[in-house]
Amino acid sequence: AALDGPAGLFAAAGATPPAALPLFAEGDAELRHVFRKALPLCNFAQTPAQAAQRLRHQAGAIDPDDIAAIRIRASEAAVRYPGCDGTGPFQRVLQAKMSIRFCVAAALLHGAVEERHFALPADPALLRLVALASLEIDPEATAAFPSRQGAEVSLTLRDGRQLAAALPDLEPADAARVQQRFAAAA
Repeated sequence: AALDGPAGLFAAAGATPPAALPLFAEGDAELRHVFRKALPLCNFAQTPAQAAQRLRHQAGAIDPDDIAAIRIRASEAAVRYPGCDGTGPFQRVLQAKMSIRFCVAAALLHGAVEERHFALPADPALLRLVALASLEIDPEATAAFPSRQGAEVSLTLRDGRQLAAALPDLEPADAARVQQRFAAAA
């Protein structure tokens, strides 16, 4: 009815509907092939934040005061997307959710990125990490985009040690994670 009914698309366009409208004539619905974001933030911040979470879990507890520098590498599309290179001040939650630096800092500080981590004004320890973060274009991630959205997060600690984690692509949410995010936001 949405297409061929009296108030459907064809009627609105003044067109005659075809005799038959095969549903999914060329296979499955595209809707079944979309990914669902695992984290409550911008698509382009997903992989860097996931890499930061992985780094945090691999390294164990990291004292935020021990972090001297954060280097984030992602595709040109991610780095140049409006808001993704945001450094603050963060006056609105959306600014924080769009900022790759903010999302990576939250992942490093908390080991996760959840809705509650976007409460403003932001935690001074988180803002300190945002200020330490550089955001760079990665030619390999750029070449792989849009098929994949790779990213790398590297830390330099005050004692000179370097830690890094990279993901070749974002990890979408499975059905259980979708339910978990829904319940947390409800």
